[in-house]
Amino acid sequence: MASEASSDPTDVGPVVVGEFDIHVKGSGVEESTPAKFFFDYQQSVPVWARIEPQSGSWSVDGSILTVRAPGRLEAFEGYMATLGLHPLEETAQLVGRLNPTTVPIESAPARDLAQITLALLDSPISKDFDVFGPRRDNVILRCNGFEVTITPPSIAHEQVSRRLGSSPHRLTETVSITRPGELFKSREARRTLDILHDALSFAAGRWSGMTLVEGRDASDQQVWSRWGTTRMSTAPTGASWFDPEHPEWLESLCDSFRRLQSNEETWEAVRTALYWYVRSNSLNSGVDSSLILSQCALELLSWLVIVRLKRALSEEGYGQLSNAAEKLRLTLTLLDIPRHVPAGLKNLLEFCSKMKDSKMKDLPDVVVQARNYLVHPTQSRSGRRRATREWPWHELWIAAQWLLELVLLSLLGYEGNYRNRTRLTDLRPIERVPWAR
Repeated sequence: MASEASSDPTDVGPVVVGEFDIHVKGSGVEESTPAKFFFDYQQSVPVWARIEPQSGSWSVDGSILTVRAPGRLEAFEGYMATLGLHPLEETAQLVGRLNPTTVPIESAPARDLAQITLALLDSPISKDFDVFGPRRDNVILRCNGFEVTITPPSIAHEQVSRRLGSSPHRLTETVSITRPGELFKSREARRTLDILHDALSFAAGRWSGMTLVEGRDASDQQVWSRWGTTRMSTAPTGASWFDPEHPEWLESLCDSFRRLQSNEETWEAVRTALYWYVRSNSLNSGVDSSLILSQCALELLSWLVIVRLKRALSEEGYGQLSNAAEKLRLTLTLLDIPRHVPAGLKNLLEFCSKMKDSKMKDLPDVVVQARNYLVHPTQSRSGRRRATREWPWHELWIAAQWLLELVLLSLLGYEGNYRNRTRLTDLRPIERVPWAR
């Protein structure tokens, strides 16, 4: 796919990734039509097809269409985004833009793959090398039985990057995935790509994009591909537990995510919490909204830890805990995570010291009460309007995200160093996870 752009790196605009006939069915239409597929990871819909319908029954009405290209692409659903006439010398040709409803879309399954290559967008291990010095050595990780090698962008990927621009997303690295001494199927590659995406996204604190995915056989022929991008955040957001200077922290994450996926109930809870973690790690919708999402994730993981993983209480016993603060407090205790307000959050410490409310004993209390203040306008029993308080919202959000990161790291079995986001004034706030001491 990247080779399309390498012929003339001065070109700008979307990259052509394929040109063949497709069969489209739905909304009163069923016919085959020539299609040219385009790709641009900077657009909200990163891959689309320009088609040339033959009949006049096509319309742009939002109806879902099923697209097939046997032997070329896996079937996918799409919709007509635009439709019009393209003038020719003596007549006019009906043309349209067909957008997939979800991306990426994949080529037909393949066997005997020797290597997968792809590009990372806004990855967690990238940094501004003009400021921080020369590029680091290659990063090598193990993931789901595969060897993942992360390098600076290849020449082909750099050419695509120049063609498509660097805003809002930046192509930061090239990745090569192999299984030393063994060939593999595209199905196995897909699972490894999904696990790697989860691991990189958790490290970044945002959805880290993967694109330009190509699978090659032992003779270096491209036999499989993914068009488009994985889920990725609209732009790089705030801090996370990960430090770009320490890519070795990623070493155990892939296999940890694979382990969690082996249990459907556990993985469903962790996957949902990871989604809320990424959503809450941005302040685009306001610090109050992010704090609410953090608390949602913590409550979900509290049930998982107390009832399913540690079996400290039955479901009935869990339901009898008096409030969300008690559930969170027990969770942190079971995982050896500190419950006190971190010393680096000085405004939050000062706020708690001034409160006469005896219920605000520790971090679970203050985080839960702050959330309740936002979502419950009255006191639970009296029905009275809650008293107005000037909460230190930003530091409360930092505290909730810190707890959420630690709970997720504990569930992943991580025992190394991490970046403690509550140490606001430290240049390098790196320390050991508390349960590993």
